[in-house]
Amino acid sequence: MEEAKPINQEALSYRQNAVGVILNSEGEIILVQKKNYGGNQWDFPGGGIESGEKVEEALLRELREELSSTQFEVVKKSERLDRYEWPESVILRELKERRPDLERPGTEPVPG
Repeated sequence: MEEAKPINQEALSYRQNAVGVILNSEGEIILVQKKNYGGNQWDFPGGGIESGEKVEEALLRELREELSSTQFEVVKKSERLDRYEWPESVILRELKERRPDLERPGTEPVPG
């Protein structure tokens, strides 16, 4: 039996997202629990940027959706991009739902 090749995460397309580091007046940070991805995973609040949306608009919308509040303002924007490497089990589950024709999604050769 042939050993499964690891998923080439560089070949996967990622949706642009906005993430907020939110501090209260005591310097405490807000984190959200990501229950859909299994285990005990925590992250900064945020989410995908919709077509035509600016990063700041997307972040404020996501904060409103996730935390049910409009009491946030963007005071500083980082120039660094955040890229999260998903656990392989999550990638396989998500891609299998989108591409049931692939035996092992994300392992096809990268054109180059």
